[in-house]
Amino acid sequence: MSKSPFLDEAVADYVAASTTPPTALEQRLIDETGRLAAGGMQISHPQAQFMTMLTSILRPTLAVEIGTFT
Repeated sequence: MSKSPFLDEAVADYVAASTTPPTALEQRLIDETGRLAAGGMQISHPQAQFMTMLTSILRPTLAVEIGTFT
């Protein structure tokens, strides 16, 4: 099921079936962050995997992270 109103359900199902599930630690962090007042602002696990892949491919020398919740 898609958490985003902008993502087609079929695409969300494909992404869920095509990505590695979170590790136990990652799931703990996801759950803990979700309980915070601004927890809804966290990106989904598939989005995090995509960002990891992009940084691995692009190998940036500088990155700026804005908005850390946990």
